[in-house]
Amino acid sequence: MTRKIAVLTTTRPVRERIQEIGRSVETLSPRKCADLAREYDLIIIASRASDDFYERIKSALPRKTLVKFRLYSRSFFNRFRHRGTVPAEYDDRDEGWQEILRANGIQFVTSTRQLGSDFTYEERTFHWSHLADFIRDERVTVMS
Repeated sequence: MTRKIAVLTTTRPVRERIQEIGRSVETLSPRKCADLAREYDLIIIASRASDDFYERIKSALPRKTLVKFRLYSRSFFNRFRHRGTVPAEYDDRDEGWQEILRANGIQFVTSTRQLGSDFTYEERTFHWSHLADFIRDERVTVMS
């Protein structure tokens, strides 16, 4: 049986909007987490959301459901920060996401050729915001 893997580049799919004291706020939705756990064998959530938010995810889920989740918060991505002069286009999430994919046995490439809107091929290097373009693993569904 093939394992189904969900990769979330943001916590948005597991949040919901509620009214709290006359204002609209986003909070964790345990129901959405449970729905993901029913549909997928492994759920990877990684973003720059606070460590506290990820702790709320851990505490809100039953242990049986939590074992399907791999959570990577802001502190994980901070390990990849570079000091000194860094090019403006540098994003520490690129290195972080490559490490996450490797650690979870997901096949990916770091550069690819894609057909552009002008029907010419362009060379693209790995960027976390276009993760689906670089993952070569049939089991994976990327959500954002």
